[in-house]
Amino acid sequence: LREAQSEGIDVEGVARENDYQRPYVAFSKVGEAVTMVPKNMQGPLQSALASLEALHGPVDRFVENELGFGENTLQDRFSPEQVDAIALGLAKLKAGRGIIIGDETGIGRGRTIGALATWAQKQGQDIIFVTDRANLFSDLVRDLRDIGEYGRFRPLVMNADGVLVDVITNTVLQSGTPPKEMARIVNGDLSLSDVQCNIVFTTYSQISSEDSPKGQWLLSRANGALVIVDEAHVAAGSNSNTSNYIVDLISRASA
Repeated sequence: LREAQSEGIDVEGVARENDYQRPYVAFSKVGEAVTMVPKNMQGPLQSALASLEALHGPVDRFVENELGFGENTLQDRFSPEQVDAIALGLAKLKAGRGIIIGDETGIGRGRTIGALATWAQKQGQDIIFVTDRANLFSDLVRDLRDIGEYGRFRPLVMNADGVLVDVITNTVLQSGTPPKEMARIVNGDLSLSDVQCNIVFTTYSQISSEDSPKGQWLLSRANGALVIVDEAHVAAGSNSNTSNYIVDLISRASA
């Protein structure tokens, strides 16, 4: 709700005026759900969550256990809608599958992504975060800080002009990697652990050119990693270098 209101979304107005949606019924018990879902998606969502609970137990306990959080601490970090989304995401990741997070602006996709990245890091996986513009890096940083998990990540920012900023204090947390250092990493085919990092921040522009050395280096880091493709529409299209690259990157991560 806070995220939606901060984006200027009239949640009550949407619920009141839209005849094509119904109130979302959350399986999580961390609070009251305040969002709406399309009528034709309500049934499948309920079915998916019921199947999840049949396999993994109550949503809240499942998420707490997988993330290693204390009992009854989720409400300080997430809304019930986010907890449900995290649970569905975790179930897929544990089964070796991927997910598409299709929530609208203001629902809190970033915290959901942050939770899944936290889980992956705790499993010993590296994280690769690809987005459209370098100024979007700090959005993920904000969400990781909001859920209290940023401290476990050691970033490598591939864009020389990229920067990770605490958007509350405007403090620079991490600067972009200088070109000479990035070239040393790429030419030496160094792993993330070699450079004491466990998460990569990069943009499509860094990897979109055919036979890009940076792109080839990142592909070799994808095996066993969690790849987060933000602003995925940028990679749409069957004939673009960017699209082909992202398909390859995801395929390697899933192998």
